[in-house]
Amino acid sequence: MLSCRELSELGSAIIEGELEQDTAQAVSCHLQDCPRCAAYIRQLQVTSQLLQGLDLADSSIDTQAVVRKLLGGAG
Repeated sequence: MLSCRELSELGSAIIEGELEQDTAQAVSCHLQDCPRCAAYIRQLQVTSQLLQGLDLADSSIDTQAVVRKLLGGAG
């Protein structure tokens, strides 16, 4: 079984769907048993979706402020 640390290192690959089948299965098992990691992956998915929706070519957007806000930091 994957550790929480191993799972967190796979975060991007998890939300991008880029895992080998055996690793994806191990991730699925871990997420069923670990609410903390499940919440972490959900937050990564939400953040990824929000960032994909930004028009980063629009120079009026303060991308650093947006990212800080998404990450819960002061902005």
